Amino acid sequence: SAKANLVAPDQAKLFFGGIVASALRHPPTWIAGTAGAVLLTAAIALPWVMTNSSGDQATEPDTIQLVAQFPSERTLAVSSAAMARLEREVLDDPVVRSVETQIQEDGGSLTIHLIDRDERPDDFKAQSIRDKIYQAARKVRGGLRILRPGDENAGGGKGGGGAGAFGGEPTEIVLSGPDSAVLMSIADNVESQLESTQQVVSAWTSVQPGMSEFWVEPIPQAFESLGLTFSQVLPVLQLAGREGQQMQTGFVQHNGRELPLIVERKDAREENIGMRDLTRLRVQTPSGVMPVTALATMRQMPPPSVISHHNGRREISVLYRLRDDIPDTGPTRLGIEEEIAQSVRAIPRPSGVSIEMDDENETESWFREIATPAVALLFLVLAMTFESLTLPVLVLLALPLTILGAAWALAFAGISFEMMSALGALVLVGLTVNPAILLVDRMQQLIRQGGWSIGAAAFAAVKERTRPVLMTSATTIAGLWPLAIVTGRENEIWPPFATVVIGGLVTSSLLTLLMIPVGFILLKRVDEFFSRAGPWLVLVWMGSTLATMAALILTDTLTTLLWQSITTLLAGSVYLALIILIFRPKEIPEPDTSNGPPTLTVSHLHKTYGLPGAFKTALLAPRRYAEKVLERGGKVFLPADARDRFVPLTLGMLGVATIATLVRSDFWQMFFWMTAGVLLSRLLFEVRRYRGYVTDSGQVLPGGVEGKLTLTLPWLIIASFLYYAAINPHLQGTVKLDTYFICALAAVLVAAIQGMRRSAQQQARGELPRRVARGGTGIFINLWRTWSARIAGLDLPVDPIVALASVNFEVDRGMIGILGPNGAGKTTLLRQLAGVLNPTRGTIRYGGVPLPSIQRHLARWVGYLPQDAGLPGGMSPKEYLTWYAALYDIPAGIRDERVSGLLKEVGLEDKVNDKIESLSGGMKQRVAVARTLLRLPPIIIVDEPTVGLDPRERIRFRNLLSRLARERIVLMSTHVVEDVAVACDRVLVIANGELVFDGGTSELTSSAIGHVWEVRTQLGEDPALPEDAIRTHETPAADGRIVHRIISAEEPEGADPLDATLEDGYMWLLTDTDPRAVT
Repeated sequence: SAKANLVAPDQAKLFFGGIVASALRHPPTWIAGTAGAVLLTAAIALPWVMTNSSGDQATEPDTIQLVAQFPSERTLAVSSAAMARLEREVLDDPVVRSVETQIQEDGGSLTIHLIDRDERPDDFKAQSIRDKIYQAARKVRGGLRILRPGDENAGGGKGGGGAGAFGGEPTEIVLSGPDSAVLMSIADNVESQLESTQQVVSAWTSVQPGMSEFWVEPIPQAFESLGLTFSQVLPVLQLAGREGQQMQTGFVQHNGRELPLIVERKDAREENIGMRDLTRLRVQTPSGVMPVTALATMRQMPPPSVISHHNGRREISVLYRLRDDIPDTGPTRLGIEEEIAQSVRAIPRPSGVSIEMDDENETESWFREIATPAVALLFLVLAMTFESLTLPVLVLLALPLTILGAAWALAFAGISFEMMSALGALVLVGLTVNPAILLVDRMQQLIRQGGWSIGAAAFAAVKERTRPVLMTSATTIAGLWPLAIVTGRENEIWPPFATVVIGGLVTSSLLTLLMIPVGFILLKRVDEFFSRAGPWLVLVWMGSTLATMAALILTDTLTTLLWQSITTLLAGSVYLALIILIFRPKEIPEPDTSNGPPTLTVSHLHKTYGLPGAFKTALLAPRRYAEKVLERGGKVFLPADARDRFVPLTLGMLGVATIATLVRSDFWQMFFWMTAGVLLSRLLFEVRRYRGYVTDSGQVLPGGVEGKLTLTLPWLIIASFLYYAAINPHLQGTVKLDTYFICALAAVLVAAIQGMRRSAQQQARGELPRRVARGGTGIFINLWRTWSARIAGLDLPVDPIVALASVNFEVDRGMIGILGPNGAGKTTLLRQLAGVLNPTRGTIRYGGVPLPSIQRHLARWVGYLPQDAGLPGGMSPKEYLTWYAALYDIPAGIRDERVSGLLKEVGLEDKVNDKIESLSGGMKQRVAVARTLLRLPPIIIVDEPTVGLDPRERIRFRNLLSRLARERIVLMSTHVVEDVAVACDRVLVIANGELVFDGGTSELTSSAIGHVWEVRTQLGEDPALPEDAIRTHETPAADGRIVHRIISAEEPEGADPLDATLEDGYMWLLTDTDPRAVT
C-alpha cells in the first residue's frame, strides 16, 4: 500500500483531545478561567451593548424618510410653504434623485430618494442630507420639528429607550410634578439644553399639537323661554363645521346604488372665516328665525395641551435623538449618554419636580420577561428527564458560556442589544443546551450501564460528541454568516440576530465540550461529599446562599436579574467551597511504617522535558505519520493528495474574497483579504507539491515561483488595499487616517510573522543559536529568538529531552548511593521522589500509599536536601532551625529541645550562635541536614551533598549520613564513588535516563574483575592499548616511569592484572551502557 496501511492523523481531533485531557486533569484552572471570563463579560461587554437606543434607519440607505411637525396648528398654506422650503434645500444636492412630500395642516412628511450607490461619492453619508433638513427647519418660523417616522407618537412616560425589530426609539426623559405650567416651562428648558448639545440632532416634547377650538356655551334662559332643546340646535352647529352634515338619506342612482349625501355651508373650507360665519348662523325656532348668538355665547380657544397623569402626578416627556454617526454601543456611546444625563440633571427645578432618565432597555425587559420562564420551564423538563436537580444545573451552565461569545460579538460589531438580538438569544438557548444534554446523557449512560469511571466516561462522551457538535455548529454558522454582514441598506434586521447566534455558537460549542465534562466530574465529587457529610450540610449551604441573596435584593443592592443571577452563582460557589474546606475528611493516608521506615517503591518512572503541548502535537502529527510510513516502506505523498485540495482551497479563497467585498469596515476588509491571501498561499504550496517539488516526507521544498509569490503576496495585498482604500480617496480630497493605520499595522504584523518564521526555521536547522551572549542588544535578540521558536516554530520538530525512562526499584532500609554521569537523570529522580517534580508517567509509593495522595504532607515522611540548600548567612544555626521549626508547626514546648538535639547530632553544638556565613562548607551542609531532620522523617534524600567539601569535611558528612541511615532510608546521589563504596551497601547506577544497575557494591565491583590492568611506560610514551580500553588513572612512579590504570576487556601489551574497585566496576558498567560518559 502507498500509505503502508496507516491512517493519516486527524490534527483537529488530536488538538481538541489534548485540550479536553488537560481540562479534566486540571479542572480548577479551567473553572476559574471560565468564571473570570464570564464576569468580565458581564462587567464590560454587556453594559457595552445594553445602550438605550440605536439607529432606526440604514446608515447608507436608498431613501430617507422624515416627518415635519409644527408644535401647534398651522394652515395648509403655511405648512406647504415650509415643506417647499425643505424640498428646495435637498433638491439642490446632486445625490438626491427625487423628493416626495405629503402636506398636512400641522406639518407633513418627506421621502427623499437618492441616486444609485455606484454614482455617489465615496465619502457620502446619509447624515449630510438629514443635517440639511435639520438646518433648514430651524429657519422656519413657528418651530418646525424634524422627526423620524413614529417619533411623533413616541413618549407617554415609558422611560428610557429601546430598540425595536426594525429600528430604535428615541431616548425619553420623563418630567413629573404637581403643576402643568411648571412642567411645560422645565420641558422647554430641557429641550433647549438638549438642542444645544452637539451630539443631539433633535429634541422635542411629547405634547401633541392640537387644533384651535370653538367653545359654544348655551344660554339656559333663552332655551327655556323659547322651549328649545339642545338636540334641536345641534344639527345647525354641526353644519357650521368643515365636515358639514351628512343626511340620513343618501342620493339613489338609477342602478339602485345609494351615495352618501353631505351638506356643507358655502365657503366652509376657506380660511379665516370660520368664526364670522358661525356667529351669523340662524336657527329655526317656534318663535321664528333667531341668530345663534341669541342662544349661546361663542369664543375661540387655543389648542389644548395633552398632559398625562401617573399616580396623581402630571407627567411630560422630552425625547431626543443622537446623531447617526455616533456609535450605537461602546464606551463612546455610554460616555455621551452620561454627559447628557448630567447636563439635564443640572437644570434648576422647584421642589416637587423630578427628572427621570431611565436607563432600562425595553428590549432587555422584554427579553427578561420571556427568557426567565423559558429557562425555568427548561429546568423543570430536564429535572424530570434526568430525575435529578443537579444535572439540569450542569446543562444550564451552557447558557453563561453562550453569553461570552454573543456579548463580545455584539460589542466588536458595534451592535446594540435590540429586538432581533433578543430573538437570536432566545434561539441560542435551544441551540446551546442541546449539546450539553447529549453530553450529560451519554456520560450518565456510560457510568450506569458500562461501569465506567467518572473521568473515563467524561472523556469518552466528549470524543463521541465532538464531531457532530462541531459539524452542526459549523454548518449553522456558515448558513448565518451572510446575514451577519452589514451593508447599510434599509430594513436590514438580520445582522443583530446572526451576530448573536454566531458569536454564541462559537464559544458555547467549544466551551461546552470542555466545561460540561469538568462540571460533571465536579458535581459528582460534590454529590459524594454531601452523601458522606449528611443532608444537613445541603440545607446549610442553600440557606446561606438564599439568606445572602435575600439581603442583597431587599436592600436594593442588586436590582438587575443579570447580576442577581451572577451573584447567586458566586455566593453559592463560595459557600460550597467553604463547606468543603471546613468539613472535608481530615484523614491523611498513612504510609505503612510497622516494620520501620515506609518502603519506597518506584514503578515505570518516566520524566520527559520539552514535551509538545496539544497544539504542537497536532501540528507535528503529519511529520510523525510520515516517519512511520517511510519506516514501513510506504510512500507518504501522492500527486492526488495535492490535487484533491485544489477545489476546497479555491472555493474557500473565493468565498472569503466575496465576504471582503461585502463588509463595510476597512479593518474587516483587510482581515478577509489577508485571509484570502493565506488560502491562496496554501493553494500555491499545493501546486508546487503537485509539480513534484516535495520531500519524501511530504514537505514542500522551498523556493520556486510559488515560494516567491507566497512571500510577496501579503505585501501585494497591503499595497493594493492602501492605494484603493486610502491613497486614491486621499487624492480626491478624502483623508482616511484610520485606513492608513490599518495598513501600517498589517505591514508590521506581516514583517514580524515572516521574520519570526525565518528565525524559527534557522534555529530548527541549527544555522542559528538559540541564545547569544548577554549584555547590550543580546537580551532583545534572545527574546526575539525564543519567542520566534515558540510562536512561529510550532510546526517545526523539536526533540524532547528524556531525563528518565522506565526506572523501577524498591528500598526498605539503609543507605543507597546513586551514581551516574552528568545529565544522567539523578537530580530529576530525586526531585520526583521528593515531590518537587511530577513524573510524566509511572508511580511512586511510600509505604503502599501513592505519592499524589500525600504530596502536600510529604515533609512528614521525606526530608529533601538539594544541591543548593539556600541558607541565610545572617542567621545563626539555632535561629534558623527554630524559625523553620515554627514553619513546620512543631509544638513550642519541644521546639528548643528538638533544635538543640539536632545540632548536637550533626556536630554543631559549639556553633549554635555563630552566623551561618562564617561556617565552613561542610558545616553549612550539616545545618541543612539538621533542617531536613526537624520533622524526624524516616526517609532522607540528599543530592550531591559533598560537592565543594574538603576531604575531612566530606568524611565527616559521610559518616553523619551513615549514622542517620541506621533506622532510616537515605538516598544519596554523588559523583564521588569512594563515598558510595565506604558508606553504602547498595548502589543504583543511572545512565542515559535508565537504571542500568541495582545491586550491592561488591556485585558492581566484581563485574570489573579480570578487566583492570596496570601498564608502566616511560615518561612521554603512550601505552599500546586495545581499541575499547579506558585509561582511568596516570600516576608517576618512583623510578620515573608512569603507571597507567587501564580497564579493558582484552589484556594490554605488557600489562599486569589488578584487583577491581567499585570505581572500576562503575566505569566498566558505563563502558557498556554509555561510552560517551567515559571518553
